[in-house]
Amino acid sequence: MATAVDLDTRTALVSYATELIQVRGFCAFSYLDLANRVGIRTASIHHHFPTKADLGVAVVRSMATHMSESWTELERLYPNVTERLRALFAHVQGLAARGDRICPAGSLQAEFNALPATVQVQLQAFDEEYLATYTRWLDTGRRAGELVYPGSPRDMAQVVVSVLQAGLQRHRANPAESVDDLLTQLLRLLGIASLSSTPKPTFT
Repeated sequence: MATAVDLDTRTALVSYATELIQVRGFCAFSYLDLANRVGIRTASIHHHFPTKADLGVAVVRSMATHMSESWTELERLYPNVTERLRALFAHVQGLAARGDRICPAGSLQAEFNALPATVQVQLQAFDEEYLATYTRWLDTGRRAGELVYPGSPRDMAQVVVSVLQAGLQRHRANPAESVDDLLTQLLRLLGIASLSSTPKPTFT
């Protein structure tokens, strides 16, 4: 039976692994990097995650849980889809402002062919989950008359997801490129005038 200390250590490992994926990528960090971050021996990591594939699966599952909770919170705070999207985009602005991080899902997708098969399966399931969420939001927004865009909600959801992920990657490589301009253009494609100072829930 796992103790509270075990659970805390496991949570810390998943959290720091997620951060390393955002900053370096899945293939570019080792258990030694993670051990140094958490302050434990590498052998202790193997106690929790015998292989890096096991760790990768746990990271993606944690991401899925975290994002599901964030989506629920966004829907609660912003019944209006326009304001919900503005809050989401403001979160992306925050990631860009940090300069060192990109979307962890986008980072993993960039390395997809190099990932263990078990991690690939989890990532594909997560991709479908957030694409379905954004599809539902865009469909609701258009039916309510808040959004105007060509094509189907799912097609537009793919555009939104792709632009958000690629935008962060390009900004990290080209800091002079304005993420604000990119997000404003994306809002225009959805029939929304501009970004606003909409307050947002804290999620990473």
